[in-house]
Amino acid sequence: MRGTVELISVIVFLFIGAGLRIWRVGEIQIFADEIHTLWWSARSSLRWIATHVSSNDVCIPYSLYNKALLSTIGLSEWMMRWPAAASGIALLLLCYPLLKKSCGATFALLGLGFLSLSPYLIYLSREARPYAIIMALMTWAGIVLLLWRQDRKGNRLKLAAFLLALSVYFHPVTMPSAFSMWFYPLVVMRYDAADRGNCKDYLYATMIGMATTAVLLGPTALSWMDSVAGKASRGNMEISAAVDGLLLLHGLPVRVPIWGWALPVCVGFIGLFRKHRIEAVLLLILLLVQISAIQISQPLLVEIPWVWTRYWIHLFPLLLVGLLLGLRDLTPTFPRRHWFKQIAVVLLLCVYGAWHAVNGHYAIGQEKSYPNHPMLLMMPPQKRVLEDIAPAAAFYQRVIRPLADVRIIESPRVYTFPMYDLYSRLHGKRVYTAGMGEGMGQTVMEDHPGFDFSTAWDGSLNRSAIKTFWIHHKNIKEEIRWASHRAMQYPLVAGQLKVLAEFMLEASRADLLFGSQAALDDFAPGGGARLIFEDQWLKVFEL
Repeated sequence: MRGTVELISVIVFLFIGAGLRIWRVGEIQIFADEIHTLWWSARSSLRWIATHVSSNDVCIPYSLYNKALLSTIGLSEWMMRWPAAASGIALLLLCYPLLKKSCGATFALLGLGFLSLSPYLIYLSREARPYAIIMALMTWAGIVLLLWRQDRKGNRLKLAAFLLALSVYFHPVTMPSAFSMWFYPLVVMRYDAADRGNCKDYLYATMIGMATTAVLLGPTALSWMDSVAGKASRGNMEISAAVDGLLLLHGLPVRVPIWGWALPVCVGFIGLFRKHRIEAVLLLILLLVQISAIQISQPLLVEIPWVWTRYWIHLFPLLLVGLLLGLRDLTPTFPRRHWFKQIAVVLLLCVYGAWHAVNGHYAIGQEKSYPNHPMLLMMPPQKRVLEDIAPAAAFYQRVIRPLADVRIIESPRVYTFPMYDLYSRLHGKRVYTAGMGEGMGQTVMEDHPGFDFSTAWDGSLNRSAIKTFWIHHKNIKEEIRWASHRAMQYPLVAGQLKVLAEFMLEASRADLLFGSQAALDDFAPGGGARLIFEDQWLKVFEL
């Protein structure tokens, strides 16, 4: 019975976790930092991309990948995001054996289910950014080093060195923890009385790691130093950001204080220390070094909870081992019918996943056009909340929602705040976006022939008989200001949104994003579009 419950549960959670990461991933609008990689991919040469690190955290290998597709078969939303989605799925496959060996089958199920269902981890796997990739790479490297301790095969050390170097290449934020992790074999050899052959293997592996790093990051050295200098010491991290950042991991409307997280982790470390002292100390050092590096460097916008969280999220799967060990030590044991605990864990996870699904934390519905970005993940899902937050809510509900067969185009493109997502929840229609002549990234998708985005408006779509409305937000700056300030009346949202809203809505930065107010006021799509409605927020055209 116990083995059957475990096997079925593992298959179901893997299937659900994979499904939530790839379902409709090619139908979601380009949003947030995804635009930076697209911008550089479209407007820079392969040589420039390979030798420059931008202040916007542009991932070099991701940009090279996008550039290669743009120059060959074309780049779509699905092609852009599949590396992150595949890495998120690979992480699930990597973590279960590690969790089972460390914590036993029951708590391995709990860990696998949580990784599969956490909205924040799913979001990272659906975003064309390197965070899901570095989570998989760091976890893989950790597992390879643990296997090396068992069989002392030199090739495992070489693979681990390559994986750690690769993780730094995908995002330099992994550098403190990758460097610290590489001391693990040294400590093992010191206390396990390793022979000279192991030392040679370690030396060869170190040379491979250094050579890989030099080849990949060497050409970017000057650019990387300029980027670090431009971002360092510009943040102001506070403990409240950590509390709100950790809140995103489970996504439930409950703020767990720092000690509430620290207690089970500390108990887990103690339990791990009894059997695996070196590994317990390593996990503690990894966490302390990474968090200390963040605190000392204080990078730009680190005070935003979801920014702080993604700066150490690559360590989360390994740290989850400590947390689950703590939970295992705190729960009672059942001498008989061990399957009882497994069924209880599965039921708990079913309730957890169902709660998130009901509250719209998974992009499941066909009308869902935007990702569940963490800035509004904790917003109450009730319709009255949306009506209160979105200034043009009445128009979308009274005019757009009743229409059965209609195509909606929104302009200008908004990458910094999910304004159109709020409206799509009210009218229930799929959304296309179109850009303007002014503003960051407004026309990047139209300027390069290699882009093949299904979420961007293509004039050829208008040849069908479907009625099409182009909704232009002429006062988008004030609209976002209104919506973000009203959203911040909800405490769980305020922590995620406050700093970003102030940063993005500063006057000169708003002009950079959306162009001048005069251009917004005067915009018309052309091509025979007929103005049918206008108020202080919107200009609505029928095509």
